[in-house]
Order: sequence, then structure tokens, then C-alpha cells
Amino acid sequence: MDQVLEEIKKMAIEIVSEARLPSFYLDYNELIKQSREFFSRDELIIKIKKDLFQTLENNFGHGYGHAKKVAVEAGVIFLIEIKKAGGAENDDHYFSIAHTAGLLHDICRKEKNHAKKGAVYARSYLEGIFTDENNIDSVAHAIANHEAFCDFYEKAPNFEASVLSDSLYDSDKFRWGPDNFSHMLWAMLEHTDISAAQFMSGYERGINSLKKIKKTFRTSTGKKYGPEFIDIGIEIGSSLLYRIKNELGIL
Repeated sequence: MDQVLEEIKKMAIEIVSEARLPSFYLDYNELIKQSREFFSRDELIIKIKKDLFQTLENNFGHGYGHAKKVAVEAGVIFLIEIKKAGGAENDDHYFSIAHTAGLLHDICRKEKNHAKKGAVYARSYLEGIFTDENNIDSVAHAIANHEAFCDFYEKAPNFEASVLSDSLYDSDKFRWGPDNFSHMLWAMLEHTDISAAQFMSGYERGINSLKKIKKTFRTSTGKKYGPEFIDIGIEIGSSLLYRIKNELGIL
């Protein structure tokens, strides 16, 4: 990353540190803690993390940190939605398959049609891990359908798979808020030779993409909290643009 982009990155991280916290984290603080604890202690999730850590780390800006956040928050959304539907006798079951989907959702990120290919990879990998074929079907379906602005390419095999798919999508798109400016954008740029001028040429297009994503959230939880994540991201992006123009003189 060139020196000017490094300066822009520092500005962005500073702005993010001062931004308001999405209310999702306030309203579901305890459930998020519960999901994080499961992510840290569950033997199956630990095995998946060990198996795939190196692959995830070298993943075009969507590394282990991204996968962990998606996994933990997908678990929270999934459990909330299942409970609304009258289910969830065993919280750990829902955390387990949501965390698995979160860890695996970008496993083929570098490839064209990465969601579909990731679903195929996940199905093959999980054959030796999950004993319940329904869980494999649910995870593979969710991964196949997690891309933004893409139509579902297959019908959900069951209700649980449908809810998991929507929960994974919403958690992944929460990352288009503050996370986009704290680390995800800069991690992606580390894999390119893009200049500051090229970065700025696509800046407005990037902000417009954020605006469009607001209307795509799928679960009731995502529709309630997702737009705020994106609004905060847009606020950060606008503040960053102001500082770039006024402190660096880049238009």
C-alpha cells in the first residue's frame, strides 16, 4: 500500500474509533458474549479453526478476523430468529452450525463464483465432521446464498437452512458498516497495487454500494439493525472524504 493510502488508512481507523456503536451490540450484549464463548470453547469449532486458519488468513481481505465476526454474529441472529419461530431448545446446536457457516463462508473467496464453490468445498469438508446430513445441507445452502446483489441459486432444503442462510447473509453484511473502514478495506488493498488516485476514483461508487446494501437485509433482526450499521459506515466514509480533501488535498 502506498504512503498516501497509509495516511488515509490511519485517518479512517481514527474516525472509526470515535464513531457511535451500533445498537445491535448494546441490545444483544449478553447473547453476543455467549456466542463468543461458544466459539472459543467448542471442540468442533476449534478443529475447524485449526484446519482452516492458514487458508482463511491468506484470503484477500476476508481473513480469520472477518470470518470470526461473521460466525459469532450469525450465531446470535440465527438463535434470535429461531426463538422467534418457537424453536431453540439447545442454543449450542444453533451456534455450532452458524459458526461453521461463518468460518467457511469465504473459503473460496479468491475464486470466481466463490459462494457456489465455497458451498461445494464446505459440503466435502463437513462430510467427515458432521454426522447429521441436514446440518451439512444447511451450511452449504447458507454459503451458496451469502453474496450481495445475487439471486438465490437454490431453494432451501428445510426451514432451519433458510433461517441460517438469511442469518449468515445479514451478519456478513453488518461488516459493510464500521468494519469496512477499520480493517476490511485496507486488508483488501494490501493485495493490490492500487494508487491513492485510483482509490479516490472509485470512492463515490463504493459509498453508493453501501447505500444499496441497506435494502437487502433478510431476517427481521437484520432489517432492524443492519441499516444502522450501514448508516454508521456511510457517516465514517463521509468524514473520511472530508479529511482526505482538507488534510491531504486530494479531490
